[in-house]
Amino acid sequence: MLITWLQKRTPSEMQGRMMSLAMFVNLGQAPVSTPIAGALIKLNPTVFLLVKGGLAAALSLLAALNFLAREKDMTD
Repeated sequence: MLITWLQKRTPSEMQGRMMSLAMFVNLGQAPVSTPIAGALIKLNPTVFLLVKGGLAAALSLLAALNFLAREKDMTD
């Protein structure tokens, strides 16, 4: 779903570059982030999950505010 959203909003001449970046983020970061998450969860699972949930909520709020700001700019 995210890939479709990105493709619809990317100019056709930039889609190859956008897809290479999206694939890097999706596939390239997993070997790095998984061991880090595993080490952190061994230290304190509760704190890890609270921080992870807080970060997800903060990024979601930031994305929503960015979307609202862009929508407002388009209507002006």
